[in-house]
Amino acid sequence: MGLNTSTLVFWGVNLVLWIVMALIFKRVLIWGLKKRGITFIPKTMFGRALIFDSEDQDGTPIRLLNVRNTFQSISYTDPELRNELVCEYHRSFARALILTEKSTPQDSCVVIGGGGYSFPKYLIAHYPTMQVTAIEIDPLITTLAREHFFLDDLIRDFATKKTNRLELVCDDGWQWLQKSERHFNIVVNDAFSGAKPLGPMGTAEGARIIHEHLSTKGLYLANVIAPLEGKKSNHLYRTLETFKQEFAHVYLLPEDAHEPKRRANNVMIACDIALDMSIFAHGREV
Repeated sequence: MGLNTSTLVFWGVNLVLWIVMALIFKRVLIWGLKKRGITFIPKTMFGRALIFDSEDQDGTPIRLLNVRNTFQSISYTDPELRNELVCEYHRSFARALILTEKSTPQDSCVVIGGGGYSFPKYLIAHYPTMQVTAIEIDPLITTLAREHFFLDDLIRDFATKKTNRLELVCDDGWQWLQKSERHFNIVVNDAFSGAKPLGPMGTAEGARIIHEHLSTKGLYLANVIAPLEGKKSNHLYRTLETFKQEFAHVYLLPEDAHEPKRRANNVMIACDIALDMSIFAHGREV
């Protein structure tokens, strides 16, 4: 049975009304979130994003970036603290640099995964001779970092355009490494890769290519998101074993050893120099 003209008009009008209502609802939603101090970004490369202010456990004001229900960056909002580190795994990165100050030159670093650019900002602010290359695949995320996470303030305050200390690259980190012929004293992987930690950079080929881009006493730091125990921890230990085949030393710094079944940001250190793990409460060589 075919559709007559009046039926087509009826469904056409209803379709238009539904589209109009959806657009109105979206505008009202964005307006309501804005009134509550929440910035809503309908579409990034990896899904919807929210930016909002809160406080840490000590009551210090912070700003958070949430992309598709995953927190990708946190920054202090106080002007005196904006270049300091909020996340514990970032602080473990920083402790690893302090640990290797005498063995690894602290002058060149590539950070894969920009987000709110927390760690690149910290490096520029705390290491006067550090040249930082930060790679972020989504140009919108970099724009958000500039506007909401004080990246433009850092660029201005430390005159990085004049000194060339900060290079912002819009690219896939893995593809960029494969193409690049540059070497660094420090390589940091702070990219979020969903269920598989580090993505292709967690494979044997990834470990080899990362090794090739490091200097002799270079340091590789990676955020491996996984629990320490249970079925979902298997890929963490596979990754550690993979890098153990490529590097002379591989170390694990758990974020939360007291809750081993909780999914957490664990730090992997891979290098060819022996490190003293005594400054880390639960750090160990694997």
